[in-house]
Amino acid sequence: ALGTATFPADSKLVYQTSVPVSEAIAYYPGSSITVGQSSVVSQNIPAIAAGGLASAQPAGEGCNTVQPDGNGFNATTFEGMMAAKKGTPCNFGPASFVYAGQTYTAPSNEVWAWTSLNIGLVGTVPINTGIAPGFYTGNTRYRLAFKGTGANAITYYACQERFSDGATRACVEIGTGTYAIATLGDARVMTFSNAPAQTAPLTFNLALVERNGLVYSGYQNKLVVSSAARLNATAGNALFTQLGLPQLDSSVPVALTAASYQGRWEVRDSAATSGATVVFINANGTSSCQDYKTLVNSACTATITNPVTGAFTLSSATGIASGTFNFLTGVVSGTYS
Repeated sequence: ALGTATFPADSKLVYQTSVPVSEAIAYYPGSSITVGQSSVVSQNIPAIAAGGLASAQPAGEGCNTVQPDGNGFNATTFEGMMAAKKGTPCNFGPASFVYAGQTYTAPSNEVWAWTSLNIGLVGTVPINTGIAPGFYTGNTRYRLAFKGTGANAITYYACQERFSDGATRACVEIGTGTYAIATLGDARVMTFSNAPAQTAPLTFNLALVERNGLVYSGYQNKLVVSSAARLNATAGNALFTQLGLPQLDSSVPVALTAASYQGRWEVRDSAATSGATVVFINANGTSSCQDYKTLVNSACTATITNPVTGAFTLSSATGIASGTFNFLTGVVSGTYS
């Protein structure tokens, strides 16, 4: 592709090794009022959090209780969340599903997601596609619960992943540790110690953030040494020219266009307690909407009327809106009729 082309004078190749000394705790604050569909941690009522064998419990009680909003309710404090995450799953007995004309079964159907916290996933087997390896994918889902002896005790688990839908099942204890709570800025943060060796492939550690009346699932990247090779601007632009790509000039300020606002914008009434409308803006200027809670798609037209300020108008079958998409902060504001 490059033929006999050579790099011009002043071209440089820079080798860089980065050794981090600390990492910030981070979390995603979006969709904070939609239970079970955001980074907000959900918890269940005490009857469900207590777990047990569903078949041994009366109808409408214990594990057979109808959950609020289908996924429990949003956790608001660490203390309330910990009380509901004791690693006591509801067991609904033998389980099975049919895939590609074949029935796959497991001896128990324990729902661990209700009473423990997700740490991360190790494995790349896809869910509900291709050849089924069995009832479980073979991937490992790691979780923890606030269970054990001593102060601030936690227990770590390695769990199976159901092939049909990725649900967490068949967890076994793999270690113990402790949690710590600190105040950072206007938030309380929870971190965890003594993670089992099996979780080493994960590039981050679980961290929780309690802020503005909600508990969020966040992360803290591990201190991983990384190496990179980079071209300077002279060499990079020379290579771009050979590949037919536009040259870059870092001294030219960003010029916002309508395409700058492509992506996903979540719009809701400032006083709403549930739900949201997701506005998708595409690079070619088209747009669509979706109800975040029901996932039902609908037609809508979002028009960027001033790319510099992010001013927009939105029209749909249910009403019209106008306001501003803030390119720098990612915040949308305006009015809806």
